[in-house]
Amino acid sequence: MKVLLVHAKDARLPSPSDPPDREGGNGGISVHLTGLVQAMRDRGWTVGMIRFVENAKSVSDAPAHYYELRSVYNRVRPGVRRSFREILKREDPDVVHVHSVFHSMSASMLDELARTKPLVYTLHDVTPICYWSTKLRRDGRLCDAPVGFTCLTGGCYQLGACHGAVRDVYRLVRDSVRLAGHRRLPVMTVPSGYLRKQLIVNRFPPERIRVVPGFSRFADCNGTSSGLPKNKNILFVGRLVVEKGILEVVRALGLLRAMDWQATIIGEGPALAEATRLVEEKKLSSRVQFVGPASPAELHRHYENCFMMVMPSLIPESFGMVGVEAMSFSRPVVAYASGGVTEWMQDEVNGFLVEHGNFRRLAERMDRLLADRDLATRMGHSGREQVSARFGVRHHVDLLEGAFQEAADRFARARQ
Repeated sequence: MKVLLVHAKDARLPSPSDPPDREGGNGGISVHLTGLVQAMRDRGWTVGMIRFVENAKSVSDAPAHYYELRSVYNRVRPGVRRSFREILKREDPDVVHVHSVFHSMSASMLDELARTKPLVYTLHDVTPICYWSTKLRRDGRLCDAPVGFTCLTGGCYQLGACHGAVRDVYRLVRDSVRLAGHRRLPVMTVPSGYLRKQLIVNRFPPERIRVVPGFSRFADCNGTSSGLPKNKNILFVGRLVVEKGILEVVRALGLLRAMDWQATIIGEGPALAEATRLVEEKKLSSRVQFVGPASPAELHRHYENCFMMVMPSLIPESFGMVGVEAMSFSRPVVAYASGGVTEWMQDEVNGFLVEHGNFRRLAERMDRLLADRDLATRMGHSGREQVSARFGVRHHVDLLEGAFQEAADRFARARQ
């Protein structure tokens, strides 16, 4: 099979001679694409890649079958369309697998692509169906409403909030056209039932949406050999923004009754200064360490060395991969109950689910694990079993191959 991947993230096509653990970009989709390319090649498939970049340039050192094109987010670029057609003709893939290009490809380009080749579109997040890309109301409550006029009349989004009123009106009109184009796509895959439900609320045809859960890049590690470490280290991994729950973590840490713990915060972002100030205010500086971003090898070591993972994301995660990665190492997880997290987290089985926004309850559950090593061990082993059964890359590609076949069948029927 020959697959052409299309995306707009920080991920280039690895050379076939690169080692399997080659580092890609740090973002979730970038990590996903790097692992996906290797898994497809392991099956003997040929993989090509088109990457949309705002200021694309010719790439002289790129491997074969890799291309960069300029994003069409802000303007019409006929030259990009012509180049895209030429690449499709040159590569002649069996299927085109597109990843979250809502702000990079126009609706007309997607329509033309769907008429030209079997197409599967993987949506990784809620960007097309929320103006803020958070699915949160202004008061912090979770939002299940469809995107559109009610977002403006309800006060959730105010014109001019991003680029000035006139440019914002243009953006919202353009995005509505692109959303309509996404609804016409023949086959879509999403990482969770949560995201599938949100698409259906936004008038996507349910019969065209398949749930294909993500995979842990650490699923094949020997996560049960070492057991829980003696040091009770609490781990947070994520972008340091308020929506991802970094301040929730610090507030919960400040309420812990246990005394024998440390915390490691991995990530970077605009909330770092506020989080650091809050740590100092709560006199936790000797216990909480901010280490910045981590490479895959460094992250592997942090997962091995942690006692538990905490992920109190305020936004409903489409999947919540860092929790599944922690489970790969037999580590229990404590998380807010929202979004796709609830589909792999079983309360009191592989960790604890906590009411959304209740950082006091979060602290109570963390205290319970800190006080009961046997419970934490059992939960960690249960999580590891789930990863082995459901979240390995081979299982992911099996499901994806089914979506590819469905796309090929739909394409063949449309051409009859």
